[in-house]
Amino acid sequence: MRAFLRSVPQPTQFRPGQVLASSLLYAVAGLNLAPDLPLPLGVFFYLLLLYRVLTVYQPRFAPGRSLLVPLALAAPALVFHAYGTLVGQEGGTALLTLLLALKLLEGRNRRDLRLAVMLFPFWLVSHFFFDQSPGTALSLGLLLLLDLALLADLASAGVSSVPFAPMSAPGSGGLTVSGAGMRTFLRSVRQPVVVVLRLTLQSLPLALLLFVLFPRLDAPLWSFLPVAEVARTGINDWLEPGSVTDLVLDGSLAFRVRFEGPIPPAEGLYWRGPVAWNTDGRRWSVGCPDQFGGLKPPPLPAPPAGQTIAYQVTLEPSRQRWLFALDWPIATPERDAALTHDLQLLAAKPIEETRGYRVISVPAPLGGDLPEEQRAAGLALPDNITARMRALVGTWQARAKGPEDLVQAGLNYFNAEPFYYTLKPPRLGGNPADEFLFETRRGFCEHYASSFALLMRLAGLPARIVMGYLGGERNPLGDHLIVRQSDAHAWVEVWLPGRGWTRVDPTAAVAPERVEPSPDLASLASGRPLRLRIGGVGTWGQFMHGLRLFGDALDENWYRWVLGLDRSRQQALLERLGLGWLREYGLAGLMVLAAGAALGLLMVLLRREPGSRAIPPLDRLYQRFCTLMARAGWPRHTREGPNDYGQRLVTEMPDLAGSPGLAGRITAFTERFARAHYGKGMPDREVLVALRADLRMIKAGLRGQKAGRQRPAID
Repeated sequence: MRAFLRSVPQPTQFRPGQVLASSLLYAVAGLNLAPDLPLPLGVFFYLLLLYRVLTVYQPRFAPGRSLLVPLALAAPALVFHAYGTLVGQEGGTALLTLLLALKLLEGRNRRDLRLAVMLFPFWLVSHFFFDQSPGTALSLGLLLLLDLALLADLASAGVSSVPFAPMSAPGSGGLTVSGAGMRTFLRSVRQPVVVVLRLTLQSLPLALLLFVLFPRLDAPLWSFLPVAEVARTGINDWLEPGSVTDLVLDGSLAFRVRFEGPIPPAEGLYWRGPVAWNTDGRRWSVGCPDQFGGLKPPPLPAPPAGQTIAYQVTLEPSRQRWLFALDWPIATPERDAALTHDLQLLAAKPIEETRGYRVISVPAPLGGDLPEEQRAAGLALPDNITARMRALVGTWQARAKGPEDLVQAGLNYFNAEPFYYTLKPPRLGGNPADEFLFETRRGFCEHYASSFALLMRLAGLPARIVMGYLGGERNPLGDHLIVRQSDAHAWVEVWLPGRGWTRVDPTAAVAPERVEPSPDLASLASGRPLRLRIGGVGTWGQFMHGLRLFGDALDENWYRWVLGLDRSRQQALLERLGLGWLREYGLAGLMVLAAGAALGLLMVLLRREPGSRAIPPLDRLYQRFCTLMARAGWPRHTREGPNDYGQRLVTEMPDLAGSPGLAGRITAFTERFARAHYGKGMPDREVLVALRADLRMIKAGLRGQKAGRQRPAID
């Protein structure tokens, strides 16, 4: 205890390098938060940090109360102007960011700086409100370790040690770095970093235990905070020419899928989203349940054994309610979701965080009767149906023998006529379906789906448009399917007697030679949509795409085993471990017992270790020297000082007369130790480094003498 009290730093003044290090930590961490802060707030934050660095070299510019008070009032004013509030996820984090920079600026002594460094980890936690990716966790973890190293340096003894000190000549007023100064700086920084790394490694087993056993909520804590509405890319609840094209040029992640069996063939990967019923001749929109008299989902027959597809979906935040599933879903997720009358999966509230859910689908369409409300909505026509559209459908009806022939006639029309698939179609006027069918004949999936649905309604077949995604890319590193925004697609469902709603994809009817490649798709590499994968990808593109797959596998496992470890998954994990009988209170009790047992074991191990950990480094080096000389046959006498011991060794030890280097090392070691031990203040780190070097040379010299004595003489 006395040794610990002696190590407590007495000076209250911090070193300039410690201020620079703390400012640098805040600046680097702020880069991760900068994209989520309004520009004025980010500029104000970094100006405060720059002002703090200026005061290190020019103390006369240190702010007084007359300046700190206006700055402290300006911070909440800027936050309130940007968000309209001072609380919540965005406003509260921004206010905390600016206040911490102000705290760093107004620090006058070591206590103030230590408080700013201690608050830094709490600020890092707020970064997870905006991004929970493994890359963010890794970068913030490294910053946390550096912050703890700085905190350890602030708690170290003596001002003579130089961790985080600026390497400048006295009175120079600038930052000049020499080779010797850099080496001294790196040696000084190493000790607190090593201490923090050692403590971190020792705490990892206990942290892992607490992570597994800590009682879980159904959602992260930050999901309970109010979140401002922010536009996110994704499928909309309406469709018109040009609405899906923007998504196809977006290679960002939409969701991941992990199948419980083999992945279905590519032609069966239609991921069902919103269903559009209503149209004014240009835009299609989703029909609300009230329009159909509050219809409930159709009765779902029991699927044949072995023909179901079970899978787990991990959906990215979209601020929308759609939960995507394969045609046709027959089992809804466990919580907060429902299946509508047209087989849409809807969450109870918009998806504001990454969400996982399990679905069971069947690959065949479901039969049954068509309610009259749906039949009327599926046959409704807008006012801009033209005569040539009616004439075209009339020719099909004259030759068709049944509903299937009408559907096939429409597909044959897109295949035989000069229709082209392109991401850059010409602009359409007030009647887009008529202009597309008979004039431009160039378009994207929304052009083909909307016009085909109108043609089927003209032919007397109820039709609706389904928006979602098509296909996906298998990630062999994670054995899951990646569905990106670039896989966005739209197709048609037509009601056929005896078969029910049947999926028809008119876009697939376009002849392959009439699909126009787009240079805008080159950046998507092999992740481009299934229907647009034209040509090969170069070596560099394959390499970059491999890196993307590796990062995607990391993200997927990070969510499965870290972010997605909610109450249900934790219970499933405990079931595998034979601890399924535990619930909230049982988990809390087991967690306390496990933590107590781990700490008790650590205390026992520490008590069993030799007391050398409590001995200062300088005394430990001298003990090693005495032990080394005792093994050589020359132990230290009781009450013999280091200088006397060194002189006796030099004069009495044999073979030293022929080894002046060894004798000099012994003398240098004992004299250097005596000056450091009996001098004023704590020993400098350079002294400890020199003593260790002397000790290594003495050990090597004694080993060489021993080998020389054992070597036989040669006549």
